[in-house]
Amino acid sequence: MIQLSILKISGYGPWTLTLGSDREHALQMLQASLYQEIQKLFSEKNCLVFLNRADEFFVVSNGLTLEDHIEIQKNLEKSFDMRLSMSIGYADSPFAANLKAYEGKKMRSF
Repeated sequence: MIQLSILKISGYGPWTLTLGSDREHALQMLQASLYQEIQKLFSEKNCLVFLNRADEFFVVSNGLTLEDHIEIQKNLEKSFDMRLSMSIGYADSPFAANLKAYEGKKMRSF
């Protein structure tokens, strides 16, 4: 069984505008710092993170509990002062797990 989690920055577009008009350097540094912390927190729990887009990450999260996900989410939101959403998919293949995680992400978009 494969478990895949999708981590997404909520309201990413409007959030980037809060960084000011000359924001690209600040945005690049923040994205690098965020990725580093996400990779650190998940790798401490034997998971692996892949950057999908500037605002979305895939995590191979086999063995990670819901409580572990919530703990990581709260830690990241506190450290970076932003909202993050997570969805989790389980399936026999990585592709099917991704589809289930994606469906979970769509269901929460209201």
